Amino acid sequence: MAESDALNDKFRGALTIFSRSFFEFRFVFITSAVIPGIKSAKMLTDKQKQMHLEAKKTMAQQKKTEDLLLQAKLEKQRRKDVFNSIQKLIDPVNR
Repeated sequence: MAESDALNDKFRGALTIFSRSFFEFRFVFITSAVIPGIKSAKMLTDKQKQMHLEAKKTMAQQKKTEDLLLQAKLEKQRRKDVFNSIQKLIDPVNR
């Protein structure tokens, strides 16, 4: 049960990060589309450098969120597979 609660907490945390990141979604893509075309960091203004760093942080958060959601999905599938295997062992005639 504690493992399930920990997984639910991870999932809730991932959703929280995802919802925060969703509002920054447009900002990230605009920033990441414009800034990579610049050849040198010296060409960036301080504001652009700050926006670029924020975009990198947001993309890292999104990656972490995707990883947590995938982990939760895989854990759910693993539990389902274990349950089905146990059911087959307990009641092989009905399967």
